Amino acid sequence: MASHIGKLPVTIPAGVEVAIEGQNFSAKGAKGSDSYVIPEGITAQVEGNEIILTAADDLRPTRAKHGLSRSIIASMVKGVHDGFEKRLLIVGTGYRAVAKGKGIEFSLGYSHTITVNPPEGITFELPNANEVVVKGTDKQVVGQVAANIRKLRAPEPYKGKGIKYADERILRRILRDVKERGRSLDSVIDQYLTTVKPMHEAFVEPSKRNADIIVPNGGENSTAVEMLAHHIRTLIERANRG
Repeated sequence: MASHIGKLPVTIPAGVEVAIEGQNFSAKGAKGSDSYVIPEGITAQVEGNEIILTAADDLRPTRAKHGLSRSIIASMVKGVHDGFEKRLLIVGTGYRAVAKGKGIEFSLGYSHTITVNPPEGITFELPNANEVVVKGTDKQVVGQVAANIRKLRAPEPYKGKGIKYADERILRRILRDVKERGRSLDSVIDQYLTTVKPMHEAFVEPSKRNADIIVPNGGENSTAVEMLAHHIRTLIERANRG
């Protein structure tokens, strides 16, 4: 039986150029270019706006290569067209990131800062001092670079202090609601997907983009709270004098 994944065609989006020469596959799009050597026993051809992969036989090793090749090529096509990204949040008083050339300098509560430079094919973005976006055309490399950054200060399991993936809040919610509140895993996930996440994306993220100041850790960040309080007192005093 042929691989269920391998026999699925890969759609070529508008703006993506694909070339197949023997076992050599390449794709080029708005986000960059990538190439792949298709393993022996697997052939690929373009039919219309689709890439079709065919296995030479029905042996188990060939089926495995068939499915893997299709997954890699599909990921490459998406990567050069849309790109991949991983968002990380930096949580903790005094924790922050600043751009340093093409790299990032992290302050994570150690006695020293840590500088991370992007490997080839990877770019960093800093929407603010507490958010890092890793971008690239190779999904695996993007994921590995993000994982390496997260390891610089892995988050605490409950308060989440450290570097965490942007969607990692669901893990803390599961730990809390299942263990401490006796809820089922399905109900926690359902609430997160239908209420928590949509509300966060609809209201919190837009507010962050338009905010003049973002205070990490909210009320626990006593330094930032005191600075804000001092600024507000100064404004009130000026208004009273006027």
